[in-house]
Amino acid sequence: NTPTGSANSGPSNDHSPIGNTFMFVENENWNSSLGDIAILESSCIDLSAAKAPLLEFWYHRYGSTMSDLYIDIFDGARWINGIDSVLDQPQTSSFSPYSFKRISLQNVKSRKIKIRFRTSGRTGSNGDMAIDDVLVYNAPPKDAELLEILNTDLGFTSCNGNIDGPLTVSINNLGSTMIQPNDLILKYQIESAPIVIDTVKRAIRIGDTISFTFSTLPIIPPVGSKYSIKTWGELNGDTISENDSITVPTLYNYPTYGLPYYN
Repeated sequence: NTPTGSANSGPSNDHSPIGNTFMFVENENWNSSLGDIAILESSCIDLSAAKAPLLEFWYHRYGSTMSDLYIDIFDGARWINGIDSVLDQPQTSSFSPYSFKRISLQNVKSRKIKIRFRTSGRTGSNGDMAIDDVLVYNAPPKDAELLEILNTDLGFTSCNGNIDGPLTVSINNLGSTMIQPNDLILKYQIESAPIVIDTVKRAIRIGDTISFTFSTLPIIPPVGSKYSIKTWGELNGDTISENDSITVPTLYNYPTYGLPYYN
Protein backbone atom coordinates (compact mmCIF):
# COMPACT_ATOMS: atom_id res chain seq x y z
CA ASN A 1 0.00 0.00 0.00
CA THR A 2 2.58 2.52 -1.16
CA PRO A 3 2.67 4.93 -4.15
CA THR A 4 3.85 3.68 -7.52
CA GLY A 5 7.38 4.40 -8.64
CA SER A 6 6.56 7.44 -10.78
CA ALA A 7 6.49 10.87 -9.17
CA ASN A 8 3.69 12.34 -11.31
CA SER A 9 1.48 9.33 -11.92
CA GLY A 10 -0.42 6.61 -10.12
CA PRO A 11 -2.35 6.59 -6.83
CA SER A 12 -0.88 7.32 -3.40
CA ASN A 13 -2.50 4.18 -1.94
CA ASP A 14 -5.14 1.51 -2.54
CA HIS A 15 -8.90 2.05 -2.70
CA SER A 16 -10.12 -0.28 0.01
CA PRO A 17 -9.53 0.48 3.70
CA ILE A 18 -8.66 -3.19 4.16
CA GLY A 19 -6.27 -5.35 2.19
CA ASN A 20 -3.57 -2.71 1.64
CA THR A 21 -2.81 -3.84 -1.92
CA PHE A 22 -3.64 -2.74 -5.46
CA MET A 23 -2.56 -3.65 -8.99
CA PHE A 24 -0.88 -1.19 -11.33
CA VAL A 25 1.11 -0.81 -14.54
CA GLU A 26 4.64 0.47 -13.95
CA ASN A 27 5.48 2.58 -17.01
CA GLU A 28 9.09 3.15 -16.02
CA ASN A 29 10.00 -0.50 -16.42
CA TRP A 30 13.02 -0.29 -18.69
CA ASN A 31 12.85 -4.01 -19.48
CA SER A 32 9.85 -3.25 -21.70
CA SER A 33 9.59 -1.46 -25.03
CA LEU A 34 7.36 1.40 -26.08
CA GLY A 35 3.95 0.01 -27.04
CA ASP A 36 4.24 -3.28 -25.14
CA ILE A 37 0.94 -4.65 -23.85
CA ALA A 38 0.28 -5.15 -20.13
CA ILE A 39 -2.27 -7.84 -19.20
CA LEU A 40 -3.92 -8.89 -15.94
CA GLU A 41 -5.82 -12.15 -16.44
CA SER A 42 -8.20 -13.87 -14.03
CA SER A 43 -8.58 -17.53 -13.23
CA CYS A 44 -11.56 -19.41 -14.71
CA ILE A 45 -14.87 -18.13 -13.34
CA ASP A 46 -18.06 -20.22 -13.39
CA LEU A 47 -21.16 -18.10 -14.11
CA SER A 48 -23.55 -21.07 -14.32
CA ALA A 49 -25.51 -20.15 -11.20
CA ALA A 50 -25.72 -16.43 -12.01
CA LYS A 51 -28.83 -15.01 -13.67
CA ALA A 52 -27.28 -11.54 -14.03
CA PRO A 53 -23.51 -11.64 -13.47
CA LEU A 54 -21.67 -8.37 -12.94
CA LEU A 55 -18.03 -7.30 -12.95
CA GLU A 56 -17.04 -4.28 -10.91
CA PHE A 57 -13.75 -2.63 -10.00
CA TRP A 58 -12.21 0.67 -8.96
CA TYR A 59 -9.59 2.43 -11.08
CA HIS A 60 -7.09 5.29 -10.81
CA ARG A 61 -5.78 6.99 -13.97
CA TYR A 62 -3.58 9.92 -13.04
CA GLY A 63 -0.71 10.76 -15.39
CA SER A 64 0.06 12.71 -18.56
CA THR A 65 0.88 9.62 -20.69
CA MET A 66 -2.02 7.42 -19.61
CA SER A 67 -3.15 4.72 -22.04
CA ASP A 68 -6.67 3.30 -22.46
CA LEU A 69 -7.89 0.30 -20.49
CA TYR A 70 -9.82 -2.51 -22.20
CA ILE A 71 -11.75 -5.40 -20.65
CA ASP A 72 -11.72 -8.69 -22.58
CA ILE A 73 -13.58 -11.97 -22.03
CA PHE A 74 -12.41 -15.52 -22.82
CA ASP A 75 -15.52 -17.58 -23.66
CA GLY A 76 -13.86 -20.99 -23.54
CA ALA A 77 -12.75 -20.94 -27.17
CA ARG A 78 -11.43 -17.45 -27.92
CA TRP A 79 -10.81 -14.01 -26.47
CA ILE A 80 -13.48 -11.38 -27.17
CA ASN A 81 -11.62 -8.08 -27.05
CA GLY A 82 -13.08 -4.85 -25.75
CA ILE A 83 -16.44 -5.83 -24.28
CA ASP A 84 -15.99 -2.56 -22.40
CA SER A 85 -13.31 0.05 -21.80
CA VAL A 86 -12.19 2.87 -19.54
CA LEU A 87 -11.13 5.91 -21.54
CA ASP A 88 -11.77 8.78 -19.15
CA GLN A 89 -9.14 10.20 -16.83
CA PRO A 90 -10.93 11.79 -13.86
CA GLN A 91 -7.97 11.82 -11.46
CA THR A 92 -5.86 14.99 -11.31
CA SER A 93 -3.34 13.93 -8.66
CA SER A 94 -2.06 10.87 -6.85
CA PHE A 95 -4.37 11.73 -3.97
CA SER A 96 -7.54 11.89 -6.12
CA PRO A 97 -10.11 9.23 -5.17
CA TYR A 98 -10.54 6.10 -7.25
CA SER A 99 -13.40 5.89 -9.79
CA PHE A 100 -15.91 3.04 -9.99
CA LYS A 101 -16.79 0.87 -12.99
CA ARG A 102 -19.53 -1.79 -13.21
CA ILE A 103 -20.03 -4.01 -16.29
CA SER A 104 -22.90 -6.38 -16.98
CA LEU A 105 -21.84 -9.86 -18.11
CA GLN A 106 -25.42 -10.83 -18.87
CA ASN A 107 -24.82 -11.06 -22.62
CA VAL A 108 -21.73 -13.27 -22.33
CA LYS A 109 -22.96 -16.55 -23.81
CA SER A 110 -20.37 -18.82 -22.20
CA ARG A 111 -20.91 -19.76 -18.55
CA LYS A 112 -17.22 -20.43 -17.81
CA ILE A 113 -15.03 -17.46 -18.60
CA LYS A 114 -11.83 -15.60 -17.92
CA ILE A 115 -11.58 -11.82 -17.60
CA ARG A 116 -8.61 -9.84 -18.88
CA PHE A 117 -7.61 -6.23 -18.22
CA ARG A 118 -5.47 -4.99 -21.11
CA THR A 119 -3.53 -1.77 -21.67
CA SER A 120 -0.30 -0.45 -23.16
CA GLY A 121 2.50 -1.30 -20.77
CA ARG A 122 4.95 1.37 -21.85
CA THR A 123 3.60 4.79 -22.87
CA GLY A 124 5.98 7.04 -20.96
CA SER A 125 7.00 7.74 -17.40
CA ASN A 126 3.62 9.18 -16.34
CA GLY A 127 1.22 6.35 -17.17
CA ASP A 128 0.93 4.33 -13.95
CA MET A 129 -2.66 3.06 -14.07
CA ALA A 130 -4.09 1.17 -11.08
CA ILE A 131 -7.13 -1.03 -10.39
CA ASP A 132 -8.40 -2.36 -7.07
CA ASP A 133 -11.23 -4.35 -5.49
CA VAL A 134 -12.16 -6.42 -8.56
CA LEU A 135 -15.37 -8.37 -7.96
CA VAL A 136 -17.56 -10.69 -10.05
CA TYR A 137 -20.95 -11.52 -8.50
CA ASN A 138 -24.59 -12.27 -9.23
CA ALA A 139 -26.84 -9.21 -9.29
CA PRO A 140 -29.67 -8.81 -6.80
CA PRO A 141 -33.21 -9.26 -8.19
CA LYS A 142 -33.83 -5.52 -8.50
CA ASP A 143 -31.22 -2.83 -9.16
CA ALA A 144 -31.95 0.22 -11.32
CA GLU A 145 -28.82 2.28 -11.96
CA LEU A 146 -29.01 5.90 -13.09
CA LEU A 147 -26.04 6.32 -15.40
CA GLU A 148 -26.08 9.88 -16.68
CA ILE A 149 -28.04 13.07 -17.20
CA LEU A 150 -27.75 13.36 -20.97
CA ASN A 151 -28.45 17.08 -21.40
CA THR A 152 -26.99 19.03 -18.50
CA ASP A 153 -26.41 22.14 -20.65
CA LEU A 154 -30.07 23.12 -20.28
CA GLY A 155 -29.49 26.83 -19.86
CA PHE A 156 -26.90 27.11 -22.60
CA THR A 157 -28.06 25.72 -25.94
CA SER A 158 -31.67 26.69 -26.40
CA CYS A 159 -31.71 30.51 -26.00
CA ASN A 160 -35.28 30.13 -24.72
CA GLY A 161 -34.93 31.95 -21.42
CA ASN A 162 -35.87 30.08 -18.29
CA ILE A 163 -37.75 27.16 -19.84
CA ASP A 164 -35.65 24.75 -21.88
CA GLY A 165 -35.99 21.33 -23.46
CA PRO A 166 -36.95 18.23 -21.48
CA LEU A 167 -34.52 16.50 -19.13
CA THR A 168 -33.26 13.10 -20.32
CA VAL A 169 -31.47 10.46 -18.27
CA SER A 170 -30.03 7.02 -19.02
CA ILE A 171 -30.96 4.02 -16.87
CA ASN A 172 -29.42 0.55 -16.66
CA ASN A 173 -31.15 -2.53 -15.29
CA LEU A 174 -28.44 -4.26 -13.25
CA GLY A 175 -30.88 -6.59 -11.51
CA SER A 176 -31.54 -10.25 -12.27
CA THR A 177 -35.22 -9.62 -13.15
CA MET A 178 -36.94 -7.41 -15.69
CA ILE A 179 -38.13 -4.00 -14.49
CA GLN A 180 -41.83 -3.98 -15.33
CA PRO A 181 -43.69 -1.00 -16.84
CA ASN A 182 -44.66 1.63 -14.26
CA ASP A 183 -42.51 0.03 -11.51
CA LEU A 184 -39.68 2.57 -11.71
CA ILE A 185 -40.43 6.09 -10.45
CA LEU A 186 -38.02 8.84 -11.53
CA LYS A 187 -37.71 12.28 -9.95
CA TYR A 188 -35.60 15.38 -10.42
CA GLN A 189 -35.11 18.71 -8.71
CA ILE A 190 -33.35 21.90 -9.83
CA GLU A 191 -32.06 23.80 -6.80
CA SER A 192 -35.01 24.28 -4.41
CA ALA A 193 -37.71 24.12 -7.10
CA PRO A 194 -40.58 21.63 -6.68
CA ILE A 195 -39.66 17.98 -7.26
CA VAL A 196 -40.76 16.67 -10.66
CA ILE A 197 -42.08 13.07 -10.65
CA ASP A 198 -42.50 10.74 -13.62
CA THR A 199 -42.92 7.03 -14.33
CA VAL A 200 -41.03 4.77 -16.74
CA LYS A 201 -43.90 3.23 -18.69
CA ARG A 202 -41.85 0.64 -20.57
CA ALA A 203 -40.14 -2.54 -19.42
CA ILE A 204 -36.35 -2.63 -19.01
CA ARG A 205 -34.87 -6.04 -19.71
CA ILE A 206 -31.99 -7.51 -17.71
CA GLY A 207 -28.74 -5.77 -18.65
CA ASP A 208 -30.41 -3.23 -20.93
CA THR A 209 -29.80 0.53 -20.89
CA ILE A 210 -32.53 2.96 -21.94
CA SER A 211 -32.95 6.72 -22.21
CA PHE A 212 -35.90 8.30 -20.45
CA THR A 213 -37.21 11.82 -21.08
CA PHE A 214 -39.27 13.53 -18.38
CA SER A 215 -42.62 14.83 -19.60
CA THR A 216 -42.42 18.01 -17.50
CA LEU A 217 -40.12 20.75 -18.77
CA PRO A 218 -37.51 21.97 -16.28
CA ILE A 219 -37.64 25.50 -14.93
CA ILE A 220 -34.14 26.94 -15.12
CA PRO A 221 -33.11 29.60 -12.56
CA PRO A 222 -32.74 33.20 -13.77
CA VAL A 223 -30.17 34.11 -16.41
CA GLY A 224 -26.71 34.56 -14.96
CA SER A 225 -27.28 32.25 -11.97
CA LYS A 226 -25.63 29.00 -11.02
CA TYR A 227 -27.74 25.95 -10.24
CA SER A 228 -27.57 22.21 -9.57
CA ILE A 229 -29.65 19.27 -10.84
CA LYS A 230 -30.38 16.09 -8.90
CA THR A 231 -32.27 13.15 -10.34
CA TRP A 232 -33.04 9.84 -8.64
CA GLY A 233 -35.05 6.67 -9.02
CA GLU A 234 -37.30 4.66 -6.73
CA LEU A 235 -37.89 0.96 -7.38
CA ASN A 236 -39.55 -1.28 -4.80
CA GLY A 237 -37.14 -4.00 -3.72
CA ASP A 238 -34.01 -2.16 -4.93
CA THR A 239 -31.62 -2.35 -1.97
CA ILE A 240 -28.55 -0.97 -3.80
CA SER A 241 -28.82 2.72 -2.96
CA GLU A 242 -25.42 4.03 -4.09
CA ASN A 243 -26.33 4.05 -7.80
CA ASP A 244 -29.89 5.41 -7.49
CA SER A 245 -29.12 9.11 -7.97
CA ILE A 246 -27.05 11.58 -9.98
CA THR A 247 -26.19 15.13 -8.99
CA VAL A 248 -24.63 17.74 -11.26
CA PRO A 249 -23.49 20.30 -8.68
CA THR A 250 -22.71 23.44 -10.68
CA LEU A 251 -24.31 24.60 -13.92
CA TYR A 252 -24.65 28.12 -15.30
CA ASN A 253 -27.53 29.73 -17.15
CA TYR A 254 -25.77 31.87 -19.72
CA PRO A 255 -27.40 35.12 -20.81
CA THR A 256 -28.59 35.93 -24.33
CA TYR A 257 -26.97 39.04 -25.78
CA GLY A 258 -28.43 41.68 -28.08
CA LEU A 259 -26.81 43.51 -30.97
CA PRO A 260 -24.19 44.68 -31.51
CA TYR A 261 -22.53 41.59 -30.12
CA TYR A 262 -18.79 41.61 -29.44
CA ASN A 263 -16.63 38.68 -28.42
